[in-house]
Amino acid sequence: MNGYRTTTSVLQVFGRPNVIEWGDSCMKRWRCFLLILTAALVLLPVEAKAQPMTFGQSMAIGYWPAAVSFAGPGGTVTWRTSMLTFDYQVQSPQSPYGFRLQYATGAQEDWSFSGVSGHDTIWSIDVTFAGQFGTEESTAIGRAFVGYGSITWENTDSAGVHLIEATTAFRVGGDLTLPLQSKWSVHVGGVWYPLAKTTITAPVIASEDSASGSAFEYGLSLRFDADPWFVDIGYRGMSVSYGTLSGGAFAGGCPCSTNWTGYVISFGAKL
Repeated sequence: MNGYRTTTSVLQVFGRPNVIEWGDSCMKRWRCFLLILTAALVLLPVEAKAQPMTFGQSMAIGYWPAAVSFAGPGGTVTWRTSMLTFDYQVQSPQSPYGFRLQYATGAQEDWSFSGVSGHDTIWSIDVTFAGQFGTEESTAIGRAFVGYGSITWENTDSAGVHLIEATTAFRVGGDLTLPLQSKWSVHVGGVWYPLAKTTITAPVIASEDSASGSAFEYGLSLRFDADPWFVDIGYRGMSVSYGTLSGGAFAGGCPCSTNWTGYVISFGAKL
């Protein structure tokens, strides 16, 4: 998976430094994402009418069964995390500014290695800036945003070592909503964590290593509106990549990367 050899232990993944290149895997994901977006915009019938921006509040709860891989010089381990997602948004009617809170968490399963199952947790808080553009026949809604986020997984290896990978950073991004026929619309977005710091903690051996890197997130979804209710069906992916670790028991290990990908479905309402 992801171009790496598989391994049966999480601890083996850290390996030795400067052995692999994870960039090719990330580029493959971006190519797939762009192909999906292009197909959606070309194949879906676009006969949209102008739609005003939606002000006020909305809340959605969803399900994201993500396929996860953790890869490094020593190989790759995989698992699946069935995450519940929560999305709360506020858009001010007096200004273009808004607020968004996202949260996702779930238990791990289907491990490719032995150990004790853990869980993954992802959250973010953003300030948004929204605007409309286009023609009278077709009006799109775009948003830029800046915020802060955290991406974490933890589990216990067969050797009994409890590992926690936590990535935190400021984030910037944008999204675009394109109205289609009647009550349908397509939504596409991307997020970049340019100065991410990843920490690998092993409490049982009192070890903490860290490394600089970056992370990104992307998504594509199709929405059906039945005011005030709505349903989103789409695809979501995330990737965390970082360099050589330092400071603890795993010093000199990596570069490593963790990836989450999978379809997502959510149900929500305008409040």
